[in-house]
Amino acid sequence: MAVGSKPADLVSTPAEKRAAAHAIAKDIEPGTRGAGRWADEETGAAVRSFGARDGDGWLTSAALHRAHRTWTDQVRNLMDRLGAEKEALGSDRRVLTSADLAVGSALRESAALRTPVVGAGVPGAGVGAGAGGATEPSGPTVPRPASALDGY
Repeated sequence: MAVGSKPADLVSTPAEKRAAAHAIAKDIEPGTRGAGRWADEETGAAVRSFGARDGDGWLTSAALHRAHRTWTDQVRNLMDRLGAEKEALGSDRRVLTSADLAVGSALRESAALRTPVVGAGVPGAGVGAGAGGATEPSGPTVPRPASALDGY
C-alpha cells in the first residue's frame, strides 16, 4: 500500500461504522463462536478416539489435546478482538461527539469573555445615567479581535 493511501475497506462515515459494528455483532461473532464450538466437539471426539483404552493411548491424543488448547486460546483472542473492534466502531462517534461538545463549550466560554456588556465597568453608564436616560457607555469602544469563526 502506498504511503498516505487508505485501504479500500476502511470505513469512515458514521453509517459505515454502524454497518460494520452490526456485521460484527450479527454475522462475524456468531459465526466465529459457532466454528469454535464445532471445532471443540470434533477435536474432543478425536482426542477421545485416540485416547487410552487399555492404559496406553496414542501420542496423537496428547498432541491433539495441546493443539486444541492453542486453538481455543486463539478463538478466545479473536472473539476479544472482534468485541474490541465493535466497541471501537461505536465509541469513535461518542469520543468525537464529546470532543466537539468540549470545543463548543470552550468557544462559547471564550466568546462570553470577549463580548462587551453595554455599560459594564463604565461609571455613570447604564439605565438612567446622564441627561435623558442614556444607556450607552461613554468613551471609545474597543473592537473585538477577528476570529476564524467569524465566517460561520
